[in-house]
Amino acid sequence: MDRRSEAFMAGAVICTVAAGVIVVLAVASSTPVYADEREHLEIATNLANGAGYSLDGSATAYRPPTGPLILAAATAVHVRAQYIGMIPALCLVIAALLGAWIVGHRLGMLAGAAVVLYPLNVYTAATLYPRALATAILLALWLVASRSADGIPAAMSRRACVVSGLLTAAFALAVPTMIFSAVVVVLWTRWHQPGRRNRIGSAVFAWSVRNATVIGSPVAFSTGSGLNPLRGNNENATATLGVAAHIGSYVQGAEGVGEVEADDYFRGSAVEWITTHPSGAAVRYGQKVLNYFSPYNRPATAGRGGGLESAGVWASFAVTVALLCVRVLLRRRAPILPSERLFLVLFVANAPIKAVFFARTRFRQPLENNLIVEAAVAVAVLIPAFTRGRRERVSADGGVEAEAATVPTSAVFESWSDRS
Repeated sequence: MDRRSEAFMAGAVICTVAAGVIVVLAVASSTPVYADEREHLEIATNLANGAGYSLDGSATAYRPPTGPLILAAATAVHVRAQYIGMIPALCLVIAALLGAWIVGHRLGMLAGAAVVLYPLNVYTAATLYPRALATAILLALWLVASRSADGIPAAMSRRACVVSGLLTAAFALAVPTMIFSAVVVVLWTRWHQPGRRNRIGSAVFAWSVRNATVIGSPVAFSTGSGLNPLRGNNENATATLGVAAHIGSYVQGAEGVGEVEADDYFRGSAVEWITTHPSGAAVRYGQKVLNYFSPYNRPATAGRGGGLESAGVWASFAVTVALLCVRVLLRRRAPILPSERLFLVLFVANAPIKAVFFARTRFRQPLENNLIVEAAVAVAVLIPAFTRGRRERVSADGGVEAEAATVPTSAVFESWSDRS
């Protein structure tokens, strides 16, 4: 890429990030609306005030640690309460920058703009959910993967391996439902970078040791994980209800016990329902797999979500899938690189994994950015081809020699020329 293209790309990325700050921070709320948000904020406040990782006055492992730790760090340095809600939005802006960096070409700004303006991303970035953070980490891992395996990869430095491992651990400890993706990325990177080790095991081990010491059980991720299989596998659940499924009788059955015991009880109840209703569980499992690919599930909280929101999500998802199909059709002009295949496969492979519990668009949201980046790649390939076609028509009509169009050749695109 020449200096003019580099300058154009830099300016485009800056504009994309600036637009993202304006748009996303404008909708970010300083007042937590959902119970999950309030619990994350309470844990963070307790940490910053020296009360430890606690909830409702007791030590806890109910919420995974990455999100609360980041909020606690901001609280500890006296970030004002009204600005705490901006942290997920800033994570989305970072994700947009990473998306543009992955594409790399001067049209990489399209990936950044798509990531930061995608309706589902905007929704999660306007809450204290850790999914905007997970989105940024996922795209950072993709960037690392593209440098370690696409084209002619150089050996990763020890520092890069450590950073990659810490990012993967933060990913798994931010959203435990993404543990499958985290493990796959680790194994794939190790395959392409033999002899290099990361530090995901160390971080998870440290969290488990803390839990064994403080709450008496070496919980690897969260004591809230038992609720996920129960919410998708009980007599009141459906393929689409998710967290809205009524589990009041199970909650009453867990009253008076510790959170570790309650976690085991919820998980055991889900397993019991599956084993006593095998045919119904099998049918529902298939329905949940299909629901994973649904563009939109109405929020469980009353009064949230509406016709305009639904239409926007459906339209953006349809455009993304259409461009993804174009990307596949253009694979001869722009070969699909190993890291691209990995992250596209991850999106699909998570369907049967998440269906074991329950599938909701909000829980799929970080992975949806895999499709968004690929859709941007399709546009980045189409625009030069379209421009060349116009120049060739001008040449045929006016006798002016057509300029050769160039296919994107930087970042991910550079490895295409490396392999040729």
